[in-house]
Amino acid sequence: MKRDFWLDYGWIPVWAVGLTIALIIRPLLPSDETRYVAAAWEMWTRSDFLVPHLNGQTYSHKPPLLFWSIQAGWSVFGVNDWWPRLVSPLAGLGAVFAARALARGLWPGQPDLARLVPWLLTGTLFWSLFGTVTMFDMWNALLATVGMLGVVRAASGRMVSGFAILGIAIGLGVLAKGPVILLYTLPPVVLAPWWLPEASTIRLRHWYLATLAAVLLGAAIALSWAIPAALAGGDEYARAIFWGQTAGRVEKSFAHSRPFWWYLPLLPVMLFPWIFWPRLWRGGITLPRRDQWQLRFALVWWLPAFVAFSFISGKQPHYLLPMFPAF
Repeated sequence: MKRDFWLDYGWIPVWAVGLTIALIIRPLLPSDETRYVAAAWEMWTRSDFLVPHLNGQTYSHKPPLLFWSIQAGWSVFGVNDWWPRLVSPLAGLGAVFAARALARGLWPGQPDLARLVPWLLTGTLFWSLFGTVTMFDMWNALLATVGMLGVVRAASGRMVSGFAILGIAIGLGVLAKGPVILLYTLPPVVLAPWWLPEASTIRLRHWYLATLAAVLLGAAIALSWAIPAALAGGDEYARAIFWGQTAGRVEKSFAHSRPFWWYLPLLPVMLFPWIFWPRLWRGGITLPRRDQWQLRFALVWWLPAFVAFSFISGKQPHYLLPMFPAF
């Protein structure tokens, strides 16, 4: 019993100690953290929770979910400088719990696998370091993993509730960081014929119709903010949130433009220390067999997204964080 309890929850004190150390030894980091908290503060002072502003100008670079979560905490605890620094770490904590639940859904007969997932994520240096930073990527990690919970649920035959979860995750993901959430969530759904269990009786026509319904649900959630915000923010703001922040980043990034191979030399550092774990390589570099559908699912979760991000001009290491649970 003590062993099971330690495996289930012993990683939480490790996470809490790391977060506490980060909060003590460093302030908000310029320019990203300070900019995002400044935008949240301006939203608070203006009492405008529809259109974010920064230095008196509409701020179209990011959707409002992070800012809303900061407002929610300030409404409960009062305005302070510590709550904005907890929002993203708490989203990362939620992502770890969601990843554990996902492992339980994939391997229901092997509970120790699910127990190890939080330890593996918490023990990944890059995940733990960026998990303390006030940014948007941990929100995407949480929502992408929740979306995959929905996909696995749908694969088990509960398609209505499974795709409803996926649609909600997509919608909130767009509100967290824009349509990039689709790169984290849609490849496993589109490539389902490759990984669905052999015993599955799901009809692909129904599967893809449900996928379309999930995307439409996500779009409806996102547009419930975007349309009123576009009307309130003016033409330039509307163009920015509907086009500039998506197509501009894909075609020719206005920031962080880097070559397509840029992520490859970073992977050993980002996956430290597990990249040096012998068991990871024991089976060799081979594609999972058909009966290893869970591994196929994990592969199509991260590999297509990694390739897509490699060819998108704008690159930052933390853009890959939402794929870490798949790894």
